[in-house]
Formats: sequence, C-alpha cells, structure tokens
Amino acid sequence: MRSVVSVCILITVFTVFLPAQQPGVPAPEAVQPRVILVFGVTTPEDTAVTEEARELLETAIEGELRSSLRYVLTRTRTADAPERHAPGLRSEAAVFARTAPRRDGSLRVELDIWRDGRFVWSLESQLPLGRERFRVAADLARSVERELARTFPGFGRIAFRNTGFDQPYYVYANGTLIGVSPRALELTPGTYNMEIRRRDEGFEHVVGRRSVTLRDEDFLELRFRMERNPPPVPGFLRLTDPTDRWNALFDIRGAVMIPQQGFGDLEGVGYGAFATALFNHVLFTGHVFGFEAGYINYRPDGEMDGLDLEMEITSLIATTGISVGPVSKVDYIVRAGGGMALTRTKVWYDPIGIAFKFDDNGYAPAFAGSMEFGFGVGEAMRFSLNISYQGIYEEAEDQVFSFIGLGLGLGGRF
Repeated sequence: MRSVVSVCILITVFTVFLPAQQPGVPAPEAVQPRVILVFGVTTPEDTAVTEEARELLETAIEGELRSSLRYVLTRTRTADAPERHAPGLRSEAAVFARTAPRRDGSLRVELDIWRDGRFVWSLESQLPLGRERFRVAADLARSVERELARTFPGFGRIAFRNTGFDQPYYVYANGTLIGVSPRALELTPGTYNMEIRRRDEGFEHVVGRRSVTLRDEDFLELRFRMERNPPPVPGFLRLTDPTDRWNALFDIRGAVMIPQQGFGDLEGVGYGAFATALFNHVLFTGHVFGFEAGYINYRPDGEMDGLDLEMEITSLIATTGISVGPVSKVDYIVRAGGGMALTRTKVWYDPIGIAFKFDDNGYAPAFAGSMEFGFGVGEAMRFSLNISYQGIYEEAEDQVFSFIGLGLGLGGRF
C-alpha cells in the first residue's frame, strides 16, 4: 500500500549567485531505469485468433509496466532467440515475450528478463482461448512486473504543489538540479535535501528547503508558495548559506609578502609559498582546523651601509577558524593560529672590497591569520584568493617581524 504524506516546506529566503554556466536540466524520467520490451514477429503458423491473443499479451505486459511509473520503456520486435539478441541491447534491462501457436489453438508463452548481462528470470506458460485468456494475460503481465521490480531498487514519488503565484521553479536534490517546474518526480529510496528555488535578474533565491526520506512506493507532497514579487536582489554576494558541502580542503598558494613590523626603512617585497590542509565541521558546523606549512624569502632592494640582507622563514602553523559556504561555488574562510618557525638571516658585508658573509639560524614562535575566498572549479578543484598576516617573534631582539601576504592558490575541497 502506498503511504501518502503531506510535507509543508518552511518558507525561508536565501540569495545565491548563479554560475555563468547553468547545469543541464535532466528530464524527470532520467532517474528511472530504461527497459526494452522485445516481442516476437508474426510467423506463417499464426492465425487471426493466435495473433489477436499475442497482441493481447503484449499489450497487457506493456500496460502493466507503464502503469507502475517505474521505467522508461521502449518496444521492439525480433525473430532472434533471446540469448542471441540480448547481448547487443543498450538498456538496463530487457523483457522478452515469445509466443507460438499450439495444436489446440492456444498459445505457448515464453517470458524472460535480461539484467546485468544475464537472464535472471524465465517462465513458460500457456495462453488459452476464450474469455479465460484475458485473466491469464493479466496474471502473466503482473508476474513480469513483480519479477522486474525485484531486480531494481524501489522508487518513491514526490509531488510539488505551488500554492502561490504561477511562475517557473527549480527543484534541487542534494545540491543537484533535477527538474524545472515538475508536477512530480520519482527518486530511489533515501534521504534528500530538497530545495525549491526561483530565478530573478541573474540571481537564484531559495524559496524553501526540506529534508525528506523516501521509502519504496512512498508518495510525498511538497507544498510551497511563490510570491508575485521576488526578494530584492542584493548588490553584493551574500555568503550566508548555512550549508557547508565540503569536509576537507587542500590548497597550495604563492604569495607576494609585504614587510610590516621590524624592518624599519627597508624597501622591497618578498615572496612566499604555502601548503594548507584543513578539516571542516571539527567541533561544530563550520569550524575548521588544520595545518599550514610556509616558506618566506625576503631580500630588500639595494644595500644599506654596505650591508646586503636576506631573510628566510620556514614555518609550521596549527590553524583554526570559521568557514561559510559554498554559496553556489564560493566559500569563505577566516582563521588564525600559531606554531614555530625556523629563521635564517644571511648578511653580506663588503666595506673594503672583501666580502664577508654571516649566517644566523634559530627558532622563533610564529603566528598567522588569514581571510580567504575559494571558488569551485568543476567537481572538486578550488581556486583561492588569500590575504594573510604572517609574523615571528625574535626573543633575542624583543622584536616582531611581520608581513602582509597577497596570495593565489589552487587545490581541492572534498
């Protein structure tokens, strides 16, 4: 028995920016398996009576499968035996129905189901003459539908009812667009995060969202209300979607490092390279924690009183913070942390034409903070823009040396 549940979507409105390329819209039946009905051809032994009985059986089988609303059906005929014809079929399953007249005027019936490269069910029966043939044909059709259903997972059905203004709406399941203004969709059993969205002026607005659980042969109805006037379109991208869809992130970036504290009147910029690994939802939703390894090289422009200076900083930072998004394809992360750095300062001194070189190596506490935007590319790749603050504390000099970094990164989120 089909269970009927009415689910009312709580109306909330979020605004997300649409990517330049919209994903394709699959037809509702795209979630249904494709099945080919393979029937036999007329033979010289057939009479008008047996041909009528054969058509009755074929119509009963096709009607039973279509009324189940589970499959996308196509129909063909062949004189070949099933074992010869089946391997060349391009479908998820095939139903073979062959008949042959018997001496008493009835039909010998052979039914087969082909699935996953083999025959999974076969039945031999007889279709009698007279009124009895209608009942037998219906019984055989129900047997085919029942056995075919066992080879596929079940389906639940979701109907959509707009109680407001009539305009196109877009249905998403777990973040994937699955239909445009559908009256109903069939999905395999499971739990889905359903969203109803509208599109206005290049922006997509979430009208409502609801988590639903489908069981085999469930029927759910999602009700929502479309307003005549859309919400105001913001002049900036609002990163307020509470749904984070990534659990881990890896990023490698290069950066221009602008010296700040501790460098006095020295001029010029350095460069940096960083590798970051983050995990999301560690202590609560949106909490990130991870590690960042970095290298900074700074060599001021020109010389100062005969001195030529170069500083190298190699650091390992434990970092934590908050992530938001992705909204559409964009995520936003703010984080900070601390760790240790290996510093190496090289000084060249050439007062009288003879060069002297001094190296000073040591360990120092390191700290960092950053603000980052990530842009999804394809399924998992991610391009990032990063603004960071990197610093070390030299205890011997009681001095903080720090940089502002402007970086570009490439990595992935999963």
